[in-house]
Amino acid sequence: MTITATRATARDLGASRKAYAARLEEATGFTIRWQYDQREGAWAFYLIDPYGDVDGDPFYCWADLVDYTQGAVDEYEATWAECEPKEYLDTYSDADPGL
Repeated sequence: MTITATRATARDLGASRKAYAARLEEATGFTIRWQYDQREGAWAFYLIDPYGDVDGDPFYCWADLVDYTQGAVDEYEATWAECEPKEYLDTYSDADPGL
């Protein structure tokens, strides 16, 4: 399947979609591309794997794409939250800069 699409960028997505696309890419390496589907008469969002291939069928609703990927993003963020507990962050931020 060949798709000519535009990669999601800061100027193309609204702020919340831009933030989610960045979180998704950091967590999974997947990016988001989209194009207007003439047959469906709607925008189609595609997940692009780290190798540049389309992963699965398109999503015609942003909420469906988020619902499909949110688990992986949450798991990644929870794992990193466990790596840097609050006590460490507080100690680090309160450290004397002169040391």
